[in-house]
Amino acid sequence: MIYQRRHLYVPLYFMCFQNVFAFCASYRPIFTIYSIRMIIYNVTLKVDLQIHEIFLRWLREDHIPRVMETGCFTGYRVLRVMEEHQADGITYAVQYETTDTARYFDYQNNHAPAFQKEMKEVWQDKYAAFRTLLREV
Repeated sequence: MIYQRRHLYVPLYFMCFQNVFAFCASYRPIFTIYSIRMIIYNVTLKVDLQIHEIFLRWLREDHIPRVMETGCFTGYRVLRVMEEHQADGITYAVQYETTDTARYFDYQNNHAPAFQKEMKEVWQDKYAAFRTLLREV
């Protein structure tokens, strides 16, 4: 897992001198918070205009739930790329989130080949896909 170290700072203004509170301009950490940086597996799909609504429904109702059932990802987002020229198709980005690269590699080695093969069989040449691995900074 990738952790980002953060400090929680509070002002030290509780100094009292002759019943007058003096404010201190410095801050000191009271404790350290470790937050997990997300790993995002991004799948960008360019889908033919004639089938994009059916494809999106299949993606949301069938494909993504089965990908999430693998247990390799903790969440997902489906996004539509905003393009001016959509004559050749609509572009979607599906972003699967995980906190651990081991889970991503488990998905790539044990689950992704079957999902990609099924997608090719069902949709043939009606889509194009490329995949990227991203890390939150």
